[in-house]
Amino acid sequence: ASTTTMAIEIDAPPSAVWPHLNQLGQDKAGFYSFSIFERAVHFLIHNTYVPQARWQHTKVGDWCFYGQQGIGHEIVMHEPGRYIVGVSDSRKPPTQEGAIAWVPAGMSDFAWSWGFFLDELPGGRTRLTTRTTAWGVMENKLKAGIVAGLMWGWSSGVMQTRLLQVIKACAEGRWFLKL
Repeated sequence: ASTTTMAIEIDAPPSAVWPHLNQLGQDKAGFYSFSIFERAVHFLIHNTYVPQARWQHTKVGDWCFYGQQGIGHEIVMHEPGRYIVGVSDSRKPPTQEGAIAWVPAGMSDFAWSWGFFLDELPGGRTRLTTRTTAWGVMENKLKAGIVAGLMWGWSSGVMQTRLLQVIKACAEGRWFLKL
């Protein structure tokens, strides 16, 4: 298994950060990242930087789509204003229409989680932490290593760093200056 944890401090309360997390998804507000990279891998994502009421009803059991191909995760933990955690596991295929539990080339099983955690800090500030964990059964170590390394290594780190920076800018009311 491989785990990555990233965090950022935001000069805004959790109530200003939460709406952005609660609307993550390809069919919602996007992922606040580099649209050009998302589209390069055929994920038709269009980021929305202002919270939308129509996307604030996320709940346990919902599928968060990463792209129109069905890849994503199921929301398994959801405490408004505190945390949201999603999981995809090929050993437990999703039941949501159009959803798939992706298995990288060279692997026979694959699972991952992606969690977002808000901690209130003194002075009306927030620490936003994101944690991803990936696990897989490798059938072809070279192929699996290349695919998983690209997905969970460099590209995931770059995209998550951008996501954190943009959510920070949005929650602080200065998204238009950073994007």
